[in-house]
Amino acid sequence: MTNFDKWIDAEGTKTPDTAAYTAGDSIGGAWTFDLTGSASGGGLINTLLVADNEGIGAAGALWLFKADLVTPVADQAAFAVAFADFANLITILTLPAYVSISSMKVALLEDINTKFQVQGNKIIGYFVPSGAPDWAASKSIYIRLGILTQ
Repeated sequence: MTNFDKWIDAEGTKTPDTAAYTAGDSIGGAWTFDLTGSASGGGLINTLLVADNEGIGAAGALWLFKADLVTPVADQAAFAVAFADFANLITILTLPAYVSISSMKVALLEDINTKFQVQGNKIIGYFVPSGAPDWAASKSIYIRLGILTQ
C-alpha cells in the first residue's frame, strides 16, 4: 500500500478571452499543473477548487490528462480529443455548484480520490464549459488541484 504523506497544491491562473465562449469550448487552452514536489510523479487528486473574480461561475468540467493531447486545443476552440488521448485520460471532474462571495464565485469539489501516475511531473487540464460564459477584460480564473503524494 502506498503511503501518501505530502500535500501539493498544483495551481494555475488564466485571463479568459473577453469574447463569449460557446458550450464545449476550451477556456484558456491547456492548463499545466506542476507536480515537481512529487518524488514519484504520482499521487491522489483529493480536491478541486475553481474561482473567478467576476462572479461568472461557469458550469462545466475539468478534463485531466497525464500527457499533452495529440492535437492541443487553443483557447476558445472547440474541445476535442483523438482516440489515442483516452490512454492518457486521468479523470473528468464535473464542477459542483458555485458559492458567491464578495461578487466572486468559487466551486470546491472534495474527496475526489483519483489515483494517477505521470511522466514529466505535470498534469495537463482543459476547462470545458457546459454554457456560454462571457468575462470582462482583466478578469481571471484560478484552478487548484489538491494532491496527496509521496
